[in-house]
Amino acid sequence: MDARCYAVSQALDGVGGDDGAIVRQRTVYRLTLVKAWNVDELKAYAELIALGRPDFVEVKGVTYCGESSASSLTMANVPWHPEVVTFAQQLADLLPDYAVVLN
Repeated sequence: MDARCYAVSQALDGVGGDDGAIVRQRTVYRLTLVKAWNVDELKAYAELIALGRPDFVEVKGVTYCGESSASSLTMANVPWHPEVVTFAQQLADLLPDYAVVLN
């Protein structure tokens, strides 16, 4: 896993087995942070997560792959490691059922 990836995870409950019980699929939301595009949307992301209640939320920084006519991204849009960690912690602070797990 990329060193800039962090998971905000929720404890799993009710995962079934082979006894015929309904097995709930685990879900994940993946957030890719892009400076000057979406890093200011913290509360909106928290609202979506609270609504969807995914089991995991992965927060990562965008990877710059060079110049392209299809994208206006530059290295200035890539968040630094501490910025991704801070975003993930602030997101978890808004969501009492979640915590930051660094991998």
